[in-house]
Amino acid sequence: MLWDTIYVGLLIAAQSLAREGEGEQTCVRRMLPAVVEEVLKPLKLHIGALALLDSLHGDGPTLDLIEGQRLHYIVGANKLDETKATLQKQPDEVWGQREPMRR
Repeated sequence: MLWDTIYVGLLIAAQSLAREGEGEQTCVRRMLPAVVEEVLKPLKLHIGALALLDSLHGDGPTLDLIEGQRLHYIVGANKLDETKATLQKQPDEVWGQREPMRR
């Protein structure tokens, strides 16, 4: 699905379905400036705001936009080459379902 949501805390600040030919990253870039201007700045939350992005959204132009808005951000670790390589080397058992611990 190409549905994107931007939250401010627990509240939804923006949602949009990606337009024809538009991916998730472009959709987020389209919504973010309005969220900053219409939600974060009036509430004086933009100075300490931390953007948490799924790795699908954390590529160059999106990060440039976030940095241009002077926001802090964290992107999914699998975007880091060394982390990605390490995760790919893990055996299948690492990704399997575990039984709950019993007391």
